[in-house]
Parts: sequence; C-alpha cells; structure tokens
Amino acid sequence: MASPPHSTSSSHSKLLTVFSISVWALVTLATFWWYEIRNIRPFGESTVFFEAQSIPVPPEFIGNSSVKLVHFHEPGCYCNAPSQEHLQAIINTYQFRNVEFFSISNEEHSTIGENADKLIAIDHEKNAELYQLIPSSPGVAIWDSNNKLAYFGPYSLGPSCDSRNGFVEGVLENLIVGQEANITSTVGTGCFCQWQESKKT
Repeated sequence: MASPPHSTSSSHSKLLTVFSISVWALVTLATFWWYEIRNIRPFGESTVFFEAQSIPVPPEFIGNSSVKLVHFHEPGCYCNAPSQEHLQAIINTYQFRNVEFFSISNEEHSTIGENADKLIAIDHEKNAELYQLIPSSPGVAIWDSNNKLAYFGPYSLGPSCDSRNGFVEGVLENLIVGQEANITSTVGTGCFCQWQESKKT
C-alpha cells in the first residue's frame, strides 16, 4: 500500500533537518579545531633571552616604589578575549596591593576594553627596546618595586590565556612580599598573535 503523499513529504523534511544539523555540527567542530590549531604556538617562537640590565627602566616607572605590570596589547589580536578576562581578574586582586598596571600597544590610540581606565599607557617610542623585544601578544612584563625586571612572558600556559592556569599571580605574590624573581626567558604554548613587525619603530 502506497504511503500518503504528506507522509513522504514529512519524511523528506525530517531527513533534510537531520542532514542540516549534521552539516552544522561538522562545520562547528571543524571551525573550533582550526581555531585551536592555528592559535597554538610558542610565545618565544624566536627565543628571546635578556638580562634586566639590558632594558632601560621605562620613564613612566621613575619615582614609583610599586610592583609594575605591563600588558602587551595588539588591538586586532583574536586571542584578546581570554587574556582580557585574566587581566581583569589580576587587576581586581592586586590593584590595592601595591601593584600598578601599564600597557604598551603596537597601535597608537588603541583601546583595551573595560580595563582601559585601569592601565597607564607606556610610550613605545620612549621604550623602544622593550617594544622591539615583544615577540607576541597577549603577554606581560613585570618589574619589582626596585624597577628590576622580574618576569617576561605569557600570562599562562595552555590553549587560552585565562586565570585557570596562570602563573603570573605567583610572581606577583612573591614580589609583593619582597622575594626576588628572575624569569626573563620563557616559552609558552597557547593562543598568541605575532607582534606586528610592520608597526614596529
């Protein structure tokens, strides 16, 4: 006995729906995989090692006896979202614990989202040596209260720079209580954007 026409039409509609959902799921998975693979590369792909004495103290630090954190910011970087959340968590935790927050960008007049009003901009022309040494963003440099470079590297290790696997907090905790740190050569695996060579001075 032949199936009623509306029954056949309904079956075709269901098959089309299932097919569409399957295609959507595959495209979503492929996009996620591409994003993860594309964005995972070492922070120091070109290994950069330097002593604290090799970088002039940023003039913005003169007269400040606090711990200083400098955020490396590239406005167009697709890795900004998780690092911004991590930075916000760090600011919330340490802004009243003798830690000052700065930023250096490879674009003039760039904005840094909701954290912009809590970050003091560093002039990249006055800090050309630091600017030239930055291989990737997002990243961070930390100076102790005596203006000695204590840390240079990524916010955390892992596919995304968030607070779940961060170790910047450990460096800050040590510096706040007067302990020394000298972690100026680091390699991380995660989401990074190459610091745009065409914008370097």
